[in-house]
Amino acid sequence: MTENRDRLSRRRGRCILFFEIFAICFILFLTYTHKPTVTIQNSQFWIEDGRTFIETPISNAKTIKETLLSSSWIHLFPSVRHMVTQIDENVISHITNAKQTTITLKGGNKFVVGNKLTAKIVAKDQLGRQKNYGGDFFIVTLRRRGYQNDVITCDVFDEMMGIYHVSCLLPWPGIAYLNAVLVHPSESIFQMIKKYSSEHEWGVLMNTTMRNSKDIDEYTPCSVGFPEKSPSELCDYSNPSHGEKWTCIKPESGECSSITWQEKKTLEQIQFFDKTYFKRGLNLYAKITGSGTNISIAESSEKFKYLDENLYKTNENPFKSTGWFDNGRWISTVVPGEVSYSVERLQQCTTNKNFYFIGDSTIRQWHEHFAKTLGIKQYGPDNSVAWSQHRDGSSESMNTSLHYRSHGSPLHNPGPVSSRPYISDSLDSITNA
Repeated sequence: MTENRDRLSRRRGRCILFFEIFAICFILFLTYTHKPTVTIQNSQFWIEDGRTFIETPISNAKTIKETLLSSSWIHLFPSVRHMVTQIDENVISHITNAKQTTITLKGGNKFVVGNKLTAKIVAKDQLGRQKNYGGDFFIVTLRRRGYQNDVITCDVFDEMMGIYHVSCLLPWPGIAYLNAVLVHPSESIFQMIKKYSSEHEWGVLMNTTMRNSKDIDEYTPCSVGFPEKSPSELCDYSNPSHGEKWTCIKPESGECSSITWQEKKTLEQIQFFDKTYFKRGLNLYAKITGSGTNISIAESSEKFKYLDENLYKTNENPFKSTGWFDNGRWISTVVPGEVSYSVERLQQCTTNKNFYFIGDSTIRQWHEHFAKTLGIKQYGPDNSVAWSQHRDGSSESMNTSLHYRSHGSPLHNPGPVSSRPYISDSLDSITNA
């Protein structure tokens, strides 16, 4: 009897030990196979395990604000700077709401061709509270009823306190209406700044190929900085002329060899904005209250009085309206006469000039449009390898040259170093500007 009891006790002990080992293995399995996911905690975006892909803690809102306000670029955008100073940690509860936000006309209801229409936008959050900072992106246009393409863009001035002043030239008589759209709220801009103002773009690395001294390809990540690494662990490929920063983690050989190829490597799909808060129709590309209001514009014998005093002046503000459509024709407030988009007009504009297109794929498409329309063949490396490869061409008969250069790193498009030159170097290379 005693012997049986001992045997049963040993068997029970082995079972308990087995389940303990199984539980430990299961916990370790969950720990090392769990992928980080993004959640929202107290309106702050964080990764569940508290670490980013570069294994450094995500900064808190106060640190982010201090970093942003110390940046040199932010002083060029007063409304963004003011927004960053005023925005608090509870970002979500203050998001601009299109339905709560209103646009109202000012100055009565008499509108005459040649005068200006004025209106006021008051930005409010989902609880109807007026914002105490600006930075929202509104597009306001005046559209002519019965004419599908007749439209003029209005000027929007940010008071940086939740109030925006709208002014719009009245170029034609008849019935028109204001179309006011909240493209995106200032809070989304703040979140995007947080995302792209760090040393890395979250979830993305620039995978780089280097050819070492043994003629062997090595692979390593590169970025504008790796703050968690010491200088001895990095290869510095920053621009020696102007200081644009670009560094790579040293490969296994320890050599800082020549870079032969770079391309984007997406590590993880991260959702930065909870779609219950940032959503099309709610506060992204959403019409605000008061949009669509009809106005009647009367004809005037003095309609050109205002135009004659204000047209064809140099406008250094890129946000100012530069013209309008009248019966489908573009009327420019900058260039005298009717603007026509013909090959002859483009040839006239480009003759005896050299054009340099420097930038992203949108700029490249403009370069291609000019080259194709003018019939100027472009030469350069094989463009099928990377669209960002440089292009050059000229026309002796027009005494015109066209040149395209991409922007520098980080550039998501794959390609060799030559396909991503520093913009400052491209500008320095222009000797006959």
